[in-house]
Amino acid sequence: HGDYGDSRGLEVEFRTLFSNSFNIDLNYSFSKVMQGRASPHKVIFDSTGTPQFQWYDEYSGFAYKSLLIERQFSRPHILKLGINYTTGNDIPFVLSNTTTALMYRYVSGQTYTYLDINDSPTTYDNHRYPGLHFTDLKISKNISLDSVGKINLFILVSNLFNKKNIKSMGDTSYNPNVVENFVESGEPTLMNIGGYDMSWSIWYAPRKIEIGMIYDL
Repeated sequence: HGDYGDSRGLEVEFRTLFSNSFNIDLNYSFSKVMQGRASPHKVIFDSTGTPQFQWYDEYSGFAYKSLLIERQFSRPHILKLGINYTTGNDIPFVLSNTTTALMYRYVSGQTYTYLDINDSPTTYDNHRYPGLHFTDLKISKNISLDSVGKINLFILVSNLFNKKNIKSMGDTSYNPNVVENFVESGEPTLMNIGGYDMSWSIWYAPRKIEIGMIYDL
């Protein structure tokens, strides 16, 4: 198989046990991928449309060094926080049997390469994207219909705070200034070298609100 990774680290998890209606789940992991590969660094198509793949393993000749360089798909820090609260049926109907769940997730950004004047030509993955912050909220309510079944009404808000998580700095294939601009200013390049708007590919999805109903016999 072409894609594999040797990821090593540790994981710590805390859960509250003092209540059946309210609980907190906190999970943190620290790990690094120093060996392996996942998807090619670059794909080049020749005049016939045949692809050529460039992998980071091209530097495998520097054996001692390749073991010290973190791979692009490595995510050292991952933090997940879940908060859940469920009401009973001893309160007004509108609020009874309702579950509110808040999930926050932080993931380290991926690495990328930028060579400065003093960097070795074999330097790669020496910079990192900003970390990603995702917060989702779900509110659901169960309504019992006795022998007829039950209904679950829910509202799901993805990216609750409408955080602009960056996934691309711009068109790095044809515009050599994209990486330098991102390193120096932290801002992505929204136009490619041909003047076309690339902003649709720069950020992860904005806030999204979904409302639904599930009927279960």
